[in-house]
Amino acid sequence: MRRSLLLGWCSLLVMMSGGEAAHATTPIDSLERIEATGVLRVGYGDTAPFSYLDSQGNVVGYSIDICQRLAKQLQVQLGLPSLEIAYVYRTPSNRVQLLNSGDIDIECNASTNTQQRRQSAQFALSHFFVSVRYVALKENGFTTLEDLAGRSVSVARGAWHRQCQPD
Repeated sequence: MRRSLLLGWCSLLVMMSGGEAAHATTPIDSLERIEATGVLRVGYGDTAPFSYLDSQGNVVGYSIDICQRLAKQLQVQLGLPSLEIAYVYRTPSNRVQLLNSGDIDIECNASTNTQQRRQSAQFALSHFFVSVRYVALKENGFTTLEDLAGRSVSVARGAWHRQCQPD
């Protein structure tokens, strides 16, 4: 019951439900751990405007604002006198591993919901939609992927995925 209520409240965030990690060696019950410790461990990245460090070193962003509201509701739901948020920096390549290992309870950022990632983590409803195939300077006149033939292409580590067929 508690787990389903939590999932409802984080309908705008990507999260891992305790004990359901496909690759975890022992089940992780995030809600029990949060209730026992009074700490919600939130994964954040360097992806403005979703989550990033401001000039004073505070974790801020659109997804962080949503996650802070989630934490307030979770505190009430669990009947905790207080709920601390511990921010844990994550990268595109280690975010699912941090969820599976229990190092973070939830990721508050924009992450692409792919079939492969759904094998290791649960996704809530999306709060941001985008479809970018590639980005290039307008002056180059690229309009198709074929225009990139013979050119160097860079990809952020851990961010690349190829979707050959619709899910």
